[in-house]
Amino acid sequence: MVRRYECTTAFTISQLCAVLPLIAQVDAVIYRSLYYNTQIERSYVPENSAQWKVPLPDYDPPFYNSDCLFGQSCDPDDVNGTILFNENDGHVERKSSVKRYKIDANGYPLNPKGRTGIRGRGSLPKWGPNHQIVAIFTRGSKPVEYLASSEYQNDTLEYVGMIAEFVDMPSLHKAPPKILQKFRDNLLMHYSQGTVQDLFERAFRTCIKVYKGFVTDERNTDNAWVESTIYEFIDSEMTNFGLVEIDAFDNDMKLNWTVLHVDSMTARLIKIASRADMNLKERIYNNWFRFAWLFKKIHMKDKVKFASTVFAIVISIVATGFSIASLG
Repeated sequence: MVRRYECTTAFTISQLCAVLPLIAQVDAVIYRSLYYNTQIERSYVPENSAQWKVPLPDYDPPFYNSDCLFGQSCDPDDVNGTILFNENDGHVERKSSVKRYKIDANGYPLNPKGRTGIRGRGSLPKWGPNHQIVAIFTRGSKPVEYLASSEYQNDTLEYVGMIAEFVDMPSLHKAPPKILQKFRDNLLMHYSQGTVQDLFERAFRTCIKVYKGFVTDERNTDNAWVESTIYEFIDSEMTNFGLVEIDAFDNDMKLNWTVLHVDSMTARLIKIASRADMNLKERIYNNWFRFAWLFKKIHMKDKVKFASTVFAIVISIVATGFSIASLG
């Protein structure tokens, strides 16, 4: 039986200030002309015509379904009227966390953010919402460390301390299952099974849900899109997940505990932002450097609150304009 855990849902004032203005900006999304990892060109969508309620009679975008990746659970290439959209069928959550989405005349779900210039499932595993669980892990206070990829060339979400995985039933998960299995295996080398279970329960009692909703992703299509739920696990006293000692050379994501400094996080964001379009790059730089400047001016004793604020801004960037797919 799958054990369900509940997390605290909370924002600090600083987190709200960082996240809400950017989230409010996003109505329509502008994508790159070539679809993710292909040479397929998206049809042009005027910014004022992205919403489905706006007639666009000449709109006839290309249709694309990629092959299912090894080990991934994918929907069939055609919906065939067999998928219960806007429902939970007991195996896959088909409801959107954003709003109830529409179904077109051919039975395909329509992206609630509007037209994207390409139809089909694209490179995503599911038609409709593809639910992604994202976790941020921090530990200690002097210094604060976060779990991130140590690999310099790894321009992925893990590079900025956000570990992600697609899941069929997001309500059953508070962290990516693969990383939890790594944590469990690691802790079982040092503690009894009962102690490890207690550590897990303690972590899930105190985790914080910091975002739930649509995210910009270059894999999004007219009929399939990414929605993320992001949780933050703060272990300032080193009493649960902070006890995990993970070796970057002994895991496929090259994860290890990294000391959290504004300057090093700035460098990481600059590195991944260099691949973004100019408008987005400007937004990232402006928001992040304003934050970095303030924290150099203000004496901050509460290092844990500092860490939460750092990741609140990273979340706002990812959720509202920085493509998760374009990081990798």
